[in-house]
Amino acid sequence: MHRAIAGIAAGLALLLATAALGFGVATRLWPERLRSEAEERLSRAAGTPVSIGSLRVSFGLGIEIEAFDVRVWPSPTGARLQVPRVSARPRILPLMIGRLRLRRLVLDGARLHVERTRSGSWEPPPLAALARDDDRRERPHPDELLGPLIALEVAARSLLEQPRLADTLAIRNGGVAFRDAQTDVAHAAGPTETPVALVAQGLHGQLRHRRLYGDTHLDLRARIFDATGVRGSIEWDGQRGRDGSIRLAVAASSLQLPIVAPYVRALHPGARLDGSVSGTVAYATPTPGEGRFELDLVVRDFRTQVPPPERGAFGPIEVPHARATGALEITPRGVRLESAQIDGVDLHLEAEGVVERPLQSSSLAHLSLEFRNVALEEARDYLGWFPDEEREDLAARLEPVQGGRLLTLTSRGAATLAGWRELFAGRTLTLPLGFAGEAEVADVRVRVGEANRLEELSGRFVWSGDRVDIRDARADLNGRPLPKLDLTLEGVSNLFAAPAEFEPVAIETEPLRGLRPLWAVLRRDAGSADRPEGTPAPMPTTVHLEIDVLAHPVFLWPIDDLSALIVTRDRGLHIVTNQANWRGVPIQGDADWIFEPEETLSVRLAAAPRPVDADAAAADPANRDAQPQAGPRGTNGEPKAVEGLWARGRFSIGAMVGPRWRQTRAVGRFTGVGRSVEIADVQIDLVPSGRLVGSARLDLTHPDAVPGRLGFSVADGDVATLSAALGLASGWASGQVELSGAFEGSLRPELSPFAEVSGEISLRATDGVLRQKLSPMVAIVLASGPLNPFAGRDKIRYSRIETLLEFSDGRMRTRSFSLDGPDVRVLVEGEVDLAHPLHAVDADVALFLFRQLDLALGKIPLLGVLLLGTDAGMLAAHYRLSGPWAAPEAKLIPLRSIVTGPGGIVLETGSKLLGVPQLMLKGIEELLKRDGGEPRVRPPQPTPPENPAGTPEES
Repeated sequence: MHRAIAGIAAGLALLLATAALGFGVATRLWPERLRSEAEERLSRAAGTPVSIGSLRVSFGLGIEIEAFDVRVWPSPTGARLQVPRVSARPRILPLMIGRLRLRRLVLDGARLHVERTRSGSWEPPPLAALARDDDRRERPHPDELLGPLIALEVAARSLLEQPRLADTLAIRNGGVAFRDAQTDVAHAAGPTETPVALVAQGLHGQLRHRRLYGDTHLDLRARIFDATGVRGSIEWDGQRGRDGSIRLAVAASSLQLPIVAPYVRALHPGARLDGSVSGTVAYATPTPGEGRFELDLVVRDFRTQVPPPERGAFGPIEVPHARATGALEITPRGVRLESAQIDGVDLHLEAEGVVERPLQSSSLAHLSLEFRNVALEEARDYLGWFPDEEREDLAARLEPVQGGRLLTLTSRGAATLAGWRELFAGRTLTLPLGFAGEAEVADVRVRVGEANRLEELSGRFVWSGDRVDIRDARADLNGRPLPKLDLTLEGVSNLFAAPAEFEPVAIETEPLRGLRPLWAVLRRDAGSADRPEGTPAPMPTTVHLEIDVLAHPVFLWPIDDLSALIVTRDRGLHIVTNQANWRGVPIQGDADWIFEPEETLSVRLAAAPRPVDADAAAADPANRDAQPQAGPRGTNGEPKAVEGLWARGRFSIGAMVGPRWRQTRAVGRFTGVGRSVEIADVQIDLVPSGRLVGSARLDLTHPDAVPGRLGFSVADGDVATLSAALGLASGWASGQVELSGAFEGSLRPELSPFAEVSGEISLRATDGVLRQKLSPMVAIVLASGPLNPFAGRDKIRYSRIETLLEFSDGRMRTRSFSLDGPDVRVLVEGEVDLAHPLHAVDADVALFLFRQLDLALGKIPLLGVLLLGTDAGMLAAHYRLSGPWAAPEAKLIPLRSIVTGPGGIVLETGSKLLGVPQLMLKGIEELLKRDGGEPRVRPPQPTPPENPAGTPEES
């Protein structure tokens, strides 16, 4: 046994000695042959010469082959790939049967030079083949937008599924130098770029295939450098599971964005880009054709601008910090976007949706978008990054928006990708299927035309299908607040389908804030909910409007051919629009203009499709320059062009029967010019008789007052009707009346109508009676005693009342109120305080006694003058009337009788203008009355306002 063991040991020793001798000879003869063989085989495999400086084989626990100074892909500037040392460990068993399989391959200090030439070709050649993507045309949908991702998946599977060089391929302290000379090409719109030159240094990692477990792992990391120094670091991670699933991920740490700026400038010459990005981009695919793309990136100190400030209006985009997250689920049937978000200091975006495959411009996309907290001033700067066509269209549509914040914006619907692009670019207003959107804005500034601006615009906008709802919208027009707006608009697509020639209103004016105080004044005068007890309730009034043109900037676009009804209500106005054209589109609806407690305009409109022949009619030169038919006209009968005209039309009011006002109809025309509304050619048929004509100019731009002018006259009117209109007790007088007047000043709801106006009224009443219901008359009766000329009479007949009433400082004054009749003659001089609620009276009243005797004596031409004196009365009783109108106090003044009757001839002078005594004036008057008519010397008539319907002046 021992001899057998010893024999075996001796045999092994001989074998080892022989092997040692053979190894010694092989180490001197085999490496050189092996190097030459390796260069030949590698050159055929790579399709390019491969050189190996030296090769060494060593034996230990296994065989290790080392190659030094390996060079691949020679070029005029040197080999594209240079590896100072390559270490390979082949598997023993395959090697024994003549096959070379490497268990491990290590590249130490490898340097790869990648370049894209000015012509666009890539070096080294394998990259050129990858860029060509030769198998792209063999795919079912070669033009699909997911093509780059599909190519990445194909390359990743090829790399991870089967080991190509070794089971484990490791890189130590490697590097990749990248140079892109194509960015050196000069652009027509910008300067010549220097070539991109980047270096990935400190490249470490390995690609490991585990045959036993059937999986693959990729781990690679490097730092990125350029000419200025370190520009960040990148890590690649890849895995392939036993089930064939693949996951790839790229993680960046403080990667500086300027390294990609040349590629940005290739799209937008002159653009600037600063900032850094950190985060991860990952793609996982369980089987070919399906995958999930995820990203989670953080951008810091982001700043970009295109074009530069000296060449355009787009300002820089500055984002101190923002995070982008999201996922894209890819299946053969479609692509689902899940919870894509961008969160920044001044921006939040969320997006979800599904797009059918193949992913092309014609693919149907169901999308849901939400923006929050967007500064519109900064959002405008993002337009610079859009393609030229989209940028120009969007910039033109958003140019009027000058600032503000978009608090929220959500939208959803279904359309093709091309349709969504057209919608976002502002080139179409065709809404996606099932479209719904909602927005809330604050502090928005919008320019309306060239002359007007909306400021402090806020509110909520809801767009669903073909309907838009605006709620709680508030804004200032040219610095003046508008009423709160609630609007419902049906058929919004018809409105926005109007041709582009319908420009926004360009007339500069202010909101009609004076409607509220005007309504309050009229309501107060007609009675209201807070009226004193016994005051009549407001009388509903319906006004029919026919408006030829309404071009006020509050409506954004002009409105023409408007027919509407306005009905007064307790808290405001109800407006019904029978027909109108807004932006050339037929509309109808109704509105409530509520003045209390907050001025609110609630509008409900429906827009119909634009008539087919409307475009042809608008293009007809005969119609293009047509002017509205209402308004001032020239000598040839054509309408005059009025600068600043924003409204022109007519109005009519039907029958009104109330405690204060009665009429059968009222008509007139109006124009809105600048700050004022001109009302002209007003004619009102009164009940039971009479006609009122007049004109006015009202400034409706003040929130607390209505400045203006008024001129009017009444012919054949009824004393009782006009008395009721003035708020006097009903039934105190009768007769026919003629009057004319003119006023100028301001109306304020909290003040008397006469508090801030001045003017005069000339009045003449005939053939009526007075009843002792008027408080001043009652006071005189009580103070008269034996001189009472009204004794035993309930009615006092009069043949004529004449006066000129002057109004100023809230007071009504008269210097010559005269009442003549068979029962009494009265002369009054004094004033009434109209501004104070008590209406204090301060007047001198003369009652002429023995009226029948005075009438008889007055028929004798000369004797009548001598006996009756200057006041045509033998004897008069004089009273001092003072105190409130409702209960004045009358005091008899006996001494005033001395200057009446015959004594007046001597003691009183005549007209100061003529310088003659009253005796001569009476004689002249008698001579003028020989034809039996009235005296031809009449009270002065008020002068109506000049040119009431013309161009207004400042109130």
